[in-house]
Amino acid sequence: MVNLIQWNARGLLNNTLAKDSFLKADIVAIQETFLTPSVTFALPNKILYRTDRHNSPSDGLLIGINKKFSSHLVNLQLPPSEVEVQAARIVIDSKSILIINIYSLHGNFEPSFLENLYASL
Repeated sequence: MVNLIQWNARGLLNNTLAKDSFLKADIVAIQETFLTPSVTFALPNKILYRTDRHNSPSDGLLIGINKKFSSHLVNLQLPPSEVEVQAARIVIDSKSILIINIYSLHGNFEPSFLENLYASL
């Protein structure tokens, strides 16, 4: 069994109690990390794929994957949007799994966004 945690953190560094749960999970998908490129953040035994905001101390995405699984970040070719999105492909028991982490500040997006996302996969 593979354990996944999805969480809107509203600031990862201020939520140290949640780190214990992250360590137990095989995969974590976190929104609103509030991390910037200059901030170091690590989870033992996890490969972290971060999408930090360069022009804002808020928002940000993170996918963390247990190092026992083969994984890579998927390069998405999407038009500019307020929606944050990242994707990682993981191989578990010879099966490829795609994890997509999406955050929209206003909680909605145009149907064309999903069409573009699917087309870029």
